[in-house]
Amino acid sequence: MTESNLFNSIQSYGWVSIAIHWLSFLMAAFIFGIGLYMVELTYYDTLYNVLPEWHKAVGLMLGVLTLIRLLWVAFSVTPAFEGESGLQAVLARLAHLLLYCFIIVLTFSGYIIVTADGSDLQLFGQAWLGALFELSSDQAEWAGRAHRWIAYGFAALVVLHATAALYHHFFHHDNTLKRMLFPQSIENGD
Repeated sequence: MTESNLFNSIQSYGWVSIAIHWLSFLMAAFIFGIGLYMVELTYYDTLYNVLPEWHKAVGLMLGVLTLIRLLWVAFSVTPAFEGESGLQAVLARLAHLLLYCFIIVLTFSGYIIVTADGSDLQLFGQAWLGALFELSSDQAEWAGRAHRWIAYGFAALVVLHATAALYHHFFHHDNTLKRMLFPQSIENGD
């Protein structure tokens, strides 16, 4: 791995962007999966207290990673969209922006839910962030429903994003997917 492979180029994403992308995906899939599972748990289930802690911790890490990613995107070269019309490129950029927005909103709404009673955000028994305000039980319930439906919208957009990448790979036979798996070098014919 060379230093030039760490950073984005006009042709390809570098290892930093690739690592952030796939780590974000794994974290999002993990918290979505346990989020679906934990809402069905009852007080007597052995994972009743464990899964919410992991959901909160990984959700907070994903929110922070997304802020780091936004800084990285702002100060990095963005590879050109390959083989797309102007409208496709605009829609792809919009989808990426929406993915980032979904993660930030989900992180914030999750924080609002766990601090709704005015207590600190606790992770594994340690206080991390104080509450900004206290919500009534109706407001907290609304925030929980909003968090769930936003998560479903996010999951749908992730599926659309993955489908578009696979479409480009199998039907357009371009490097859209390949360049998010490993850095590409157009000069070397990779």
